Amino acid sequence: MSTRTVHKYPLGGYDQRTISLPRGAEVLTVQPQDNVLQLWALVDPTQPFETREVRVHGTGHWIAEDVPPYLTTCQLPDWGLVLHIFIARTGGQP
Repeated sequence: MSTRTVHKYPLGGYDQRTISLPRGAEVLTVQPQDNVLQLWALVDPTQPFETREVRVHGTGHWIAEDVPPYLTTCQLPDWGLVLHIFIARTGGQP
């Protein structure tokens, strides 16, 4: 029997941050919910945690050359923003 489930993780505002997810988590999407940016991932909650680097950039904003892989774009009409989400494994315990 699978122990994987979909979990939600708040990201807060937009900039660069690290988050902790169970090892092997499959990040599905990032979208706003109740004016908070949320990340949804398919996870096995029995796995130890690892850290992931998340970068959120607005359209037209400068992006460093070492940007992690692209995940998705989400629109936040209430904020008047379109945000582009990049995420990578950084490994290790949080």
